[in-house]
Amino acid sequence: MAQIPNKKVKLDQSAPQKAPLNMEQHVESNLVNQFAQYQVELDCKNDKHERLVKISRDITIASKRCIFLLHRVLDDPSKQENVLQEAKSKLDEIHVKQWCKIIAEIDNDDLYLYARAYWPSLEEYIEAITYYYFLKENRLITLTDMISVAPFPAKLLTAYDFAAGIADLSGELMRLCINASGSVKYYQNVRNLEVERILLTLAFSDMLTYGMETPPLRLFFIGWSTSSYLYKRDTNSNFKFDDGKVKVLDKPVTAYYIELLDKKSTSAGTSSILLTPIIAMDGENATVKVKKNSNHFSYVLTTKRSILLFIVVAAAIIGAGVIGNIIGRHAIQPTPTVSSTVPPTSASEHYHAVLNKLHGLHQDMADSMSADQIRDNIKYLSKKVHHSGSVQNIKLAEYIRNRWIDSGFDDVQYSRYRVLLSYPNISNPNVVGMKDQSGAFQYRASMKEEILHADENDPDILPPYNAYAKAGMVEGKLLYVNYGRYNDFITLQKLNISCHGKIAIARYGKTFRGDKPKFGQMFGCIGMIIYNDPSDSAPEGYDKSYPNGWYLPYSGVQRGSLTTLKGDPQTPGRPAVDSAYRNPNLNQTVSSIPVQPLSAKDAIYLLQSLDGPDAPTEWQGKLPIEYKIGGSFLSNMSDWVVHLAVHNQLVHKDIYNVIGTIKGQVEPDRYVIVGNHRDSWTFGAIDPSSATSLLLEVSRIMGIQLKQGWRPRRTIKFCSWDAEEFGLIGSTEWVEENAKELTQRAVSYINVDLAVIGNYSFGAQASPAFSKAVYAAAKRVKDPHDLTKSVFDIWSARFPSPLSGKPFIPLLPSGSDFKSFIHTFGISSVNFAYIFNPVTSPLSNYPTYHTRYDTFDYIQRTLDPHFAFHTTVGRMLMLLTVQFADYPLLPINTVDYAEAMNFYFSQVSAGYKALLQSQGISLGLPGRPHDKHVFMAPSQNDQYSSTPFPGIVDAIFIGMTQNKWEEAKIQVSNAAYLIQAAAKTLTVI
Repeated sequence: MAQIPNKKVKLDQSAPQKAPLNMEQHVESNLVNQFAQYQVELDCKNDKHERLVKISRDITIASKRCIFLLHRVLDDPSKQENVLQEAKSKLDEIHVKQWCKIIAEIDNDDLYLYARAYWPSLEEYIEAITYYYFLKENRLITLTDMISVAPFPAKLLTAYDFAAGIADLSGELMRLCINASGSVKYYQNVRNLEVERILLTLAFSDMLTYGMETPPLRLFFIGWSTSSYLYKRDTNSNFKFDDGKVKVLDKPVTAYYIELLDKKSTSAGTSSILLTPIIAMDGENATVKVKKNSNHFSYVLTTKRSILLFIVVAAAIIGAGVIGNIIGRHAIQPTPTVSSTVPPTSASEHYHAVLNKLHGLHQDMADSMSADQIRDNIKYLSKKVHHSGSVQNIKLAEYIRNRWIDSGFDDVQYSRYRVLLSYPNISNPNVVGMKDQSGAFQYRASMKEEILHADENDPDILPPYNAYAKAGMVEGKLLYVNYGRYNDFITLQKLNISCHGKIAIARYGKTFRGDKPKFGQMFGCIGMIIYNDPSDSAPEGYDKSYPNGWYLPYSGVQRGSLTTLKGDPQTPGRPAVDSAYRNPNLNQTVSSIPVQPLSAKDAIYLLQSLDGPDAPTEWQGKLPIEYKIGGSFLSNMSDWVVHLAVHNQLVHKDIYNVIGTIKGQVEPDRYVIVGNHRDSWTFGAIDPSSATSLLLEVSRIMGIQLKQGWRPRRTIKFCSWDAEEFGLIGSTEWVEENAKELTQRAVSYINVDLAVIGNYSFGAQASPAFSKAVYAAAKRVKDPHDLTKSVFDIWSARFPSPLSGKPFIPLLPSGSDFKSFIHTFGISSVNFAYIFNPVTSPLSNYPTYHTRYDTFDYIQRTLDPHFAFHTTVGRMLMLLTVQFADYPLLPINTVDYAEAMNFYFSQVSAGYKALLQSQGISLGLPGRPHDKHVFMAPSQNDQYSSTPFPGIVDAIFIGMTQNKWEEAKIQVSNAAYLIQAAAKTLTVI
């Protein structure tokens, strides 16, 4: 690309001296000289170019005159009518439309060269008409105003993203008017609807979190003087211009960077064009290092008020239109502290050369993933039972620590916490049975899973149980409650079937297991049995269950925690370190009623003994029986009762996270965190070892690169979490302990829990701002189904988004270690796996989830014989990690966030608007003090599903079920306030 000549205008020093100039004349004189210099520097080629410079000069001078004129009104309001009339006349004389017409005819390459010539014109013109509208109509300019007076060519908007400054411009000029008038009355009367619309719909990363003591990471665009420009480039070295209307900016903005066009001589005497990353943090100083070939520059950038913080997201959201004070208006130009010689190449070309080099390196790293290594990792990790608190789980922590040390990590540490866990009483086992009228057992459930393969024979395996189930013994009649959801109990209520004093039996699936007894107790149940019905674990029959197929065997039992609290139950909101206060009140820790899981093999005897009305059609499972609702038993068992005894114990245990760190070389205080839990209920080949194996493989390859001289730009932290299965305890305690640091430094959290739970398609859940990064990685990885296609191709075909033809990425629910990062502290997160077909296999999870049969043989025999799908997910993990850790610009796209908010808000509005309006409510989170994300969180009624605007939805549930609507008013107010508060973090300082 051509460079701007560094020519100077030689002024005639012998010219006669003129009379002293007043302020306006002095400004005009400087502008004339400035544009004369521009004209020489641009070396105008033809009449068109020369006319552009002259018109720009005239527009600038005329605009300045209007500004000076309008200032008089602020000084003396009595002159307002006459001054406004004069100003309107001057504004009408400004030929902005003529200027726009000439710009439209300029070649794309030349357009770049004329930035310095036309920029001051438009900047001053916008300021002039802003003052005019403000004084005339007590309002700020809108998008419509700007489009009507200045029909900017689409290519100009695309090249320089003028629309991006609207919120910045409006806020700054409003303050200028307030300061000049010395009164707040203007502010009270001003309502800029366009800016208000932006603030109401804008969501920047995950700043939609309240109750935070420190702000999260913010991306700032920093520029120096009027010679710095922001513009967009496509993936190659040419400009990208889209013909057509100004709606071009509705497309996501993909890459921004700043090029310093000033040629400053270094101490070596050579010219340099510098490229700098545009990421900074709050604080007195932020150090940014720039690498060009083998040379380094280091700048210390002040982040005080003199630096303008530019709001990129506004450009992408509003689509087109208003020029603002973009970069550099109030900036301070840094001085290189290290001298160096830089070849006179374009900084933009260098930037893309750096990206291409990184792209190639990262692809090599991803392609180095070894299926054999992944297979061996899984086999080793899952050879023994390793629940949290077990000796084997501690051994695996030591193994992972040693692997990361061998890989050359800069630091590997344990983080230990003393937490309250729940175990079955081995010496006094839980009991489920049926007693006759004499109190004698006529049936006792075996609660044992048959051993079907040598991999499953481990004496340390825990018997089936539900952690944090209330200890106690209850007896009573049995009631079949389908899945145990709230709506299921409402169905029983409508059928005039009482749950009071009954023991409920519910199918696993459709909702979080801990919500089932919560609803059961709400409707009067005294205990609950949860079983694995074949409709959710072996829908095609047990002849296709493991080892003959991938479905759950007849005797399989799902274990799992019931607690809806996350983290150590006794230290909510604070890390469970030795010195922590531990709350002795355990009412919210354990379930309100005793609960025990059963296999279908054990449950069938109970279910076939039930009498009473037939269960509704949609309640029918796939056991070879007639499903009855119960409440009574068959005639020959009419006096029998179900006996349920739970003897679980609460035990304090030490748990150990393993944290491995690779320090970044440019931004070591920015953390890309990659995590997976280590503990399992049984052997855990899939959950979690399939993903742990990928962490080990990614770290092995990074270790090789470290030894060859590579180092990521930002710090990478690999985390092996403990006690996830009990309630996300290890990750929650670590996040709570490091909350201050993480909210300032963490740029992303990447979670892989179950790497492969099927072989149908890749799938992901993510903060909407990460969608583009996930898509980019998916396009670079070949899909095992067809090596001529990418993961993105297969994924988009099988899970298309309702918003576009791209793959659908739902919001993050709960159920894995991303929860504390995203829902409590607003750190953007992503979670992904290769998954099964939910249509042909309508399951809540993979069939052997949390059972004895989650083994290495199960994976190799039924899911991924060649570990090709594991390798694919591993490549996705590698690419996403290095994208966030190594790219000069973080791959965050706030357009996707705003679109997701609009999409989900329309759904909530469509479903509940009329109901809310009937309660006088127009369009925070009740009952969950540690879930703070206003846009996404699990529903209070189902921890496994993500709910958009959860506070509003849950408050509506309270209103509908308890006729209490005050909470809904609070939550609607919270949502509006917090979205606006998040947007305010993007305003200039």
